[in-house]
Amino acid sequence: MLVMQKENTVPMRNTQRLLVLLLCLLGTLNDAILLGQKVQLEREIEADSLVLYITNNSYLPVYVKCNLNAKVPADSRMNSDFVLAPEGEREKLLVIPIVNAADTTELLQESFGKVSLKFGDPFSVEPATNFQYGLPFRRKKAYRLIQGFKGAFSHNEPSSMFALDFAMPIGEEICAARAGRVVWVKEGSKEGGPSAKYKGKDNHVIVLHDDGTLGYYVHLKYQGVLVEEGQYIDQGDLLGLSGNTGYSTRPHLHFVIRKPTVDGPVSIPFRFIEYNYQQLKEGRMIRRRR
Repeated sequence: MLVMQKENTVPMRNTQRLLVLLLCLLGTLNDAILLGQKVQLEREIEADSLVLYITNNSYLPVYVKCNLNAKVPADSRMNSDFVLAPEGEREKLLVIPIVNAADTTELLQESFGKVSLKFGDPFSVEPATNFQYGLPFRRKKAYRLIQGFKGAFSHNEPSSMFALDFAMPIGEEICAARAGRVVWVKEGSKEGGPSAKYKGKDNHVIVLHDDGTLGYYVHLKYQGVLVEEGQYIDQGDLLGLSGNTGYSTRPHLHFVIRKPTVDGPVSIPFRFIEYNYQQLKEGRMIRRRR
């Protein structure tokens, strides 16, 4: 469930009824905890219609899809299956005609369906398949690869199938494997452990690359992020410090490249400058020389 903040939306006298409408509209979302802080829904009465707006205050595009039910009036207009640009872009999501003033209260309390939000722009992403990534840590450092591509423990879903886990003591320096823009930062979690109850409680940095793919650096230390959202970084720049937050059996860095799709970001294979796919064997010490 996407949790909406009440401030900066509508006057206080309308907040309670608006919140009912928003909670009814929102269903299960991909990356819901993250998007809940950056995407806002607002309603306005314009002429003879109730208008629902969606605003993207994050630094990355968001794919928006609506699944409305039969309670939506037949003469309503809906905007769905589109990409909402970042940094304050605002679009009309739903326009519901109002026959008379008495309809307003009923409409504000009505359930119309679900809004699904997904990271990235699935329509313009073009992964640079020949790009060679840098290892996500300092030169002359070496760490053991404890889980590789299609790892049996947890790298068995579309979002993580092509992820790599490097065992690291807490506090090791994490570096950008590719240049891009920092679009998401989370560093406030102190929770972590080998249980599914810790899923979604990891600290992380997400970087948007120039081909539309996203680089994820996960399980970082509490207050261990050293970059800010909106910041542009070069390959090799320091991003943060390793940790053990979220669903984690031991301190490590989870690194993955994802491609946005209409069903949500999926992991894709990639290679490093110094190691090819065949060389990334679980149990091997991976050393950065360059």
